Amino acid sequence: MVLSDVTGQPISATDTSTEMIYELRTYTVLPGKMAALLKRFREHAIRLLEKHGMTNVLYLTPEGEEKDTKLIYLLMHESKQAAEKNWAAFKNDAEWQSIFAETEANGALVEKIESLYLTPTEFSNLPGLVQRRNKAISVKFLDEFFNKKNFAVAEQFLTEDYKQHNPGVVTGRQGLIEFATEFLKANPELTMEVKRVMAEGDYVFLHVHLKFNPADRGAAVADIYRIENGKIAEHWDVMQPIPETAANDNTMF
Repeated sequence: MVLSDVTGQPISATDTSTEMIYELRTYTVLPGKMAALLKRFREHAIRLLEKHGMTNVLYLTPEGEEKDTKLIYLLMHESKQAAEKNWAAFKNDAEWQSIFAETEANGALVEKIESLYLTPTEFSNLPGLVQRRNKAISVKFLDEFFNKKNFAVAEQFLTEDYKQHNPGVVTGRQGLIEFATEFLKANPELTMEVKRVMAEGDYVFLHVHLKFNPADRGAAVADIYRIENGKIAEHWDVMQPIPETAANDNTMF
Protein backbone atom coordinates (compact mmCIF):
# COMPACT_ATOMS: atom_id res chain seq x y z
CA MET A 1 0.00 0.00 0.00
CA VAL A 2 1.51 3.32 -1.07
CA LEU A 3 -0.10 6.68 -0.48
CA SER A 4 0.80 10.34 -0.53
CA ASP A 5 0.71 12.89 2.23
CA VAL A 6 -0.71 16.37 1.73
CA THR A 7 2.64 17.59 0.35
CA GLY A 8 2.57 14.95 -2.36
CA GLN A 9 5.47 13.03 -0.82
CA PRO A 10 4.88 9.25 -0.90
CA ILE A 11 4.57 7.30 2.32
CA SER A 12 4.91 3.52 2.18
CA ALA A 13 3.08 1.26 4.58
CA THR A 14 5.31 -1.63 3.50
CA ASP A 15 8.54 0.15 4.39
CA THR A 16 9.74 -1.09 7.77
CA SER A 17 11.60 2.16 8.45
CA THR A 18 9.88 5.27 9.75
CA GLU A 19 12.96 7.42 9.09
CA MET A 20 13.97 9.40 6.09
CA ILE A 21 17.59 9.44 4.94
CA TYR A 22 19.51 12.63 4.23
CA GLU A 23 22.29 13.16 1.73
CA LEU A 24 24.97 15.77 2.30
CA ARG A 25 26.64 16.71 -0.97
CA THR A 26 29.75 18.86 -1.28
CA TYR A 27 30.86 20.30 -4.61
CA THR A 28 34.40 21.54 -5.05
CA VAL A 29 33.87 24.28 -7.62
CA LEU A 30 36.41 25.16 -10.29
CA PRO A 31 37.83 28.72 -10.21
CA GLY A 32 35.41 31.33 -11.54
CA LYS A 33 32.55 28.85 -11.97
CA MET A 34 30.48 29.41 -8.80
CA ALA A 35 28.08 31.92 -10.35
CA ALA A 36 27.33 29.57 -13.26
CA LEU A 37 26.84 26.62 -10.90
CA LEU A 38 24.44 28.52 -8.64
CA LYS A 39 22.52 29.70 -11.71
CA ARG A 40 22.16 26.11 -12.91
CA PHE A 41 20.79 25.01 -9.55
CA ARG A 42 18.52 28.03 -9.19
CA GLU A 43 16.99 27.78 -12.67
CA HIS A 44 17.02 24.05 -13.36
CA ALA A 45 18.53 21.50 -10.97
CA ILE A 46 16.37 22.23 -7.92
CA ARG A 47 13.19 21.68 -9.93
CA LEU A 48 14.49 18.50 -11.55
CA LEU A 49 15.69 17.05 -8.25
CA GLU A 50 12.16 17.48 -6.88
CA LYS A 51 10.73 15.97 -10.07
CA HIS A 52 12.66 12.79 -9.36
CA GLY A 53 11.60 12.35 -5.74
CA MET A 54 14.33 14.27 -3.92
CA THR A 55 13.49 17.01 -1.42
CA ASN A 56 15.73 20.08 -1.40
CA VAL A 57 16.39 20.97 2.25
CA LEU A 58 19.27 23.45 2.39
CA TYR A 59 21.98 25.01 0.20
CA LEU A 60 25.09 26.58 1.74
CA THR A 61 28.39 28.20 0.81
CA PRO A 62 31.27 28.66 3.29
CA GLU A 63 32.29 31.95 4.86
CA GLY A 64 35.68 33.46 4.11
CA GLU A 65 38.20 32.44 1.48
CA GLU A 66 36.41 29.22 0.49
CA LYS A 67 33.06 30.87 -0.30
CA ASP A 68 33.63 30.62 -4.06
CA THR A 69 35.11 27.12 -3.94
CA LYS A 70 32.47 25.01 -2.19
CA LEU A 71 28.74 24.43 -2.58
CA ILE A 72 27.25 22.26 0.16
CA TYR A 73 23.64 21.09 0.09
CA LEU A 74 21.31 18.69 1.86
CA LEU A 75 18.72 16.46 0.17
CA MET A 76 16.09 14.22 1.73
CA HIS A 77 15.20 10.77 0.35
CA GLU A 78 12.64 8.12 1.31
CA SER A 79 15.45 5.58 1.80
CA LYS A 80 18.94 4.69 0.54
CA GLN A 81 17.35 2.50 -2.13
CA ALA A 82 15.06 5.35 -3.16
CA ALA A 83 18.05 7.69 -3.36
CA GLU A 84 19.84 5.38 -5.78
CA LYS A 85 16.71 5.09 -7.91
CA ASN A 86 16.12 8.86 -7.79
CA TRP A 87 19.65 9.69 -8.88
CA ALA A 88 19.54 7.20 -11.74
CA ALA A 89 16.29 8.76 -13.00
CA PHE A 90 17.71 12.27 -12.61
CA LYS A 91 20.91 11.50 -14.54
CA ASN A 92 18.92 9.82 -17.34
CA ASP A 93 16.46 12.71 -17.65
CA ALA A 94 16.74 14.11 -21.18
CA GLU A 95 16.07 17.66 -19.99
CA TRP A 96 18.86 17.45 -17.41
CA GLN A 97 21.27 15.97 -19.94
CA SER A 98 20.55 18.88 -22.30
CA ILE A 99 20.98 21.48 -19.52
CA PHE A 100 24.19 19.84 -18.32
CA ALA A 101 25.69 19.82 -21.81
CA GLU A 102 24.68 23.44 -22.44
CA THR A 103 26.01 24.77 -19.12
CA GLU A 104 29.31 22.91 -19.49
CA ALA A 105 29.88 23.74 -23.15
CA ASN A 106 32.79 26.00 -22.14
CA GLY A 107 34.21 23.60 -19.57
CA ALA A 108 33.30 21.79 -16.39
CA LEU A 109 31.91 23.71 -13.40
CA VAL A 110 32.81 21.23 -10.68
CA GLU A 111 36.11 19.55 -9.90
CA LYS A 112 34.88 17.01 -7.36
CA ILE A 113 31.56 15.82 -5.86
CA GLU A 114 31.40 14.18 -2.43
CA SER A 115 28.29 12.51 -1.02
CA LEU A 116 27.52 11.34 2.51
CA TYR A 117 24.27 9.66 3.59
CA LEU A 118 23.03 10.58 7.06
CA THR A 119 20.33 9.32 9.42
CA PRO A 120 18.79 11.89 11.79
CA THR A 121 18.97 11.29 15.52
CA GLU A 122 15.73 10.87 17.44
CA PHE A 123 16.08 14.40 18.91
CA SER A 124 16.56 16.11 15.55
CA ASN A 125 14.09 18.88 14.77
CA LEU A 126 14.60 19.64 11.10
CA PRO A 127 11.55 21.27 9.46
CA GLY A 128 8.88 18.65 8.87
CA LEU A 129 10.96 15.75 10.17
CA VAL A 130 8.85 15.06 13.27
CA GLN A 131 5.59 15.22 11.31
CA ARG A 132 7.02 13.00 8.61
CA ARG A 133 8.11 10.43 11.17
CA ASN A 134 4.76 10.57 12.97
CA LYS A 135 2.84 9.99 9.74
CA ALA A 136 4.99 6.97 8.90
CA ILE A 137 4.49 5.55 12.41
CA SER A 138 0.70 5.91 12.15
CA VAL A 139 0.41 4.36 8.69
CA LYS A 140 2.74 1.49 9.58
CA PHE A 141 0.84 0.69 12.78
CA LEU A 142 -2.56 0.63 11.09
CA ASP A 143 -1.29 -1.63 8.31
CA GLU A 144 0.55 -4.06 10.59
CA PHE A 145 -2.09 -4.24 13.32
CA PHE A 146 -5.35 -4.30 11.35
CA ASN A 147 -4.47 -5.48 7.84
CA LYS A 148 -1.75 -7.98 8.77
CA LYS A 149 -3.30 -8.82 12.17
CA ASN A 150 0.12 -8.60 13.78
CA PHE A 151 -0.95 -7.69 17.31
CA ALA A 152 2.60 -8.05 18.63
CA VAL A 153 3.45 -4.62 17.18
CA ALA A 154 1.26 -2.98 19.84
CA GLU A 155 4.22 -2.89 22.22
CA GLN A 156 6.41 -1.31 19.53
CA PHE A 157 3.91 1.33 18.41
CA LEU A 158 1.75 2.12 21.47
CA THR A 159 2.78 3.74 24.75
CA GLU A 160 2.31 1.81 27.99
CA ASP A 161 -0.47 4.20 29.06
CA TYR A 162 -2.10 4.35 25.60
CA LYS A 163 -5.39 6.23 25.92
CA GLN A 164 -8.42 5.12 23.88
CA HIS A 165 -11.33 7.52 23.17
CA ASN A 166 -13.49 5.10 21.18
CA PRO A 167 -16.28 4.31 23.68
CA GLY A 168 -16.50 0.73 22.47
CA VAL A 169 -12.89 -0.16 23.29
CA VAL A 170 -11.25 -0.52 26.70
CA THR A 171 -8.39 1.96 27.11
CA GLY A 172 -4.80 0.70 27.07
CA ARG A 173 -2.72 -1.53 24.81
CA GLN A 174 -4.26 -4.76 26.03
CA GLY A 175 -7.76 -3.37 25.63
CA LEU A 176 -7.10 -2.67 21.94
CA ILE A 177 -5.57 -6.10 21.40
CA GLU A 178 -8.58 -7.83 22.96
CA PHE A 179 -11.01 -5.73 20.92
CA ALA A 180 -9.13 -6.30 17.65
CA THR A 181 -8.82 -10.04 18.29
CA GLU A 182 -12.59 -10.47 18.54
CA PHE A 183 -13.41 -7.88 15.89
CA LEU A 184 -11.11 -9.39 13.28
CA LYS A 185 -12.17 -12.91 14.17
CA ALA A 186 -15.72 -11.84 13.28
CA ASN A 187 -14.51 -9.95 10.18
CA PRO A 188 -11.53 -11.91 8.80
CA GLU A 189 -11.61 -10.18 5.40
CA LEU A 190 -11.52 -6.66 6.83
CA THR A 191 -9.14 -4.23 5.13
CA MET A 192 -8.21 -0.64 5.90
CA GLU A 193 -6.84 1.47 3.05
CA VAL A 194 -5.33 4.81 3.97
CA LYS A 195 -6.40 7.48 1.49
CA ARG A 196 -4.92 10.60 3.08
CA VAL A 197 -2.46 11.47 5.84
CA MET A 198 -2.06 14.86 7.51
CA ALA A 199 -0.03 15.92 10.53
CA GLU A 200 -0.02 18.96 12.78
CA GLY A 201 2.24 19.12 15.81
CA ASP A 202 1.98 15.77 17.63
CA TYR A 203 -1.28 14.79 15.90
CA VAL A 204 -1.75 12.64 12.81
CA PHE A 205 -5.04 12.43 10.88
CA LEU A 206 -5.76 9.38 8.70
CA HIS A 207 -8.62 9.25 6.18
CA VAL A 208 -9.31 5.54 5.78
CA HIS A 209 -11.52 3.35 3.59
CA LEU A 210 -12.59 0.41 5.76
CA LYS A 211 -14.14 -2.63 4.05
CA PHE A 212 -15.44 -5.74 5.81
CA ASN A 213 -15.00 -7.84 2.66
CA PRO A 214 -14.09 -7.25 -1.02
CA ALA A 215 -17.75 -6.74 -2.04
CA ASP A 216 -18.51 -4.31 0.78
CA ARG A 217 -18.98 -0.60 0.03
CA GLY A 218 -17.39 -0.05 3.39
CA ALA A 219 -17.10 3.06 5.49
CA ALA A 220 -15.13 6.28 5.62
CA VAL A 221 -13.10 6.42 8.82
CA ALA A 222 -11.23 9.34 10.34
CA ASP A 223 -8.53 8.16 12.74
CA ILE A 224 -6.66 10.67 14.89
CA TYR A 225 -3.46 9.68 16.67
CA ARG A 226 -1.39 11.66 19.14
CA ILE A 227 2.27 10.69 18.98
CA GLU A 228 4.55 10.90 22.00
CA ASN A 229 8.27 10.09 21.77
CA GLY A 230 7.82 7.98 18.65
CA LYS A 231 4.79 6.00 19.87
CA ILE A 232 1.01 6.40 19.63
CA ALA A 233 -0.21 7.71 22.97
CA GLU A 234 -3.85 8.52 22.21
CA HIS A 235 -6.53 7.65 19.65
CA TRP A 236 -9.88 9.04 18.48
CA ASP A 237 -11.99 7.84 15.56
CA VAL A 238 -15.30 8.38 13.79
CA MET A 239 -16.87 6.18 11.11
CA GLN A 240 -19.48 6.92 8.44
CA PRO A 241 -20.92 4.04 6.37
CA ILE A 242 -20.85 4.53 2.60
CA PRO A 243 -24.49 4.58 1.38
CA GLU A 244 -25.83 2.77 -1.66
CA THR A 245 -26.97 6.09 -3.14
CA ALA A 246 -25.73 9.61 -2.50
CA ALA A 247 -26.97 13.13 -3.14
CA ASN A 248 -23.79 13.87 -5.16
CA ASP A 249 -21.24 12.06 -7.32
CA ASN A 250 -18.15 13.24 -5.43
CA THR A 251 -17.57 9.95 -3.50
CA MET A 252 -16.56 9.97 0.15
CA PHE A 253 -12.86 10.04 -0.68
